[in-house]
Amino acid sequence: MIEKIQLLIHFFVTLAKLIRPGGIKTVMAENLLLKQQLITLIRQRSRAPRLTAYSGENEQSFRCVER
Repeated sequence: MIEKIQLLIHFFVTLAKLIRPGGIKTVMAENLLLKQQLITLIRQRSRAPRLTAYSGENEQSFRCVER
């Protein structure tokens, strides 16, 4: 029940933003910012792949070649 009330409140707030002058731009900008935040959060969750013993040996051989 609380979720439905929150949904209605968000709907009316968004509707009020749309009615104001320049409201469409405001809502679009807010949506883009939220989308960017979501992308950032998803990227932070992904981890680097686990390194195997073979990949460690490759890295050491590349270090020797660089020197």
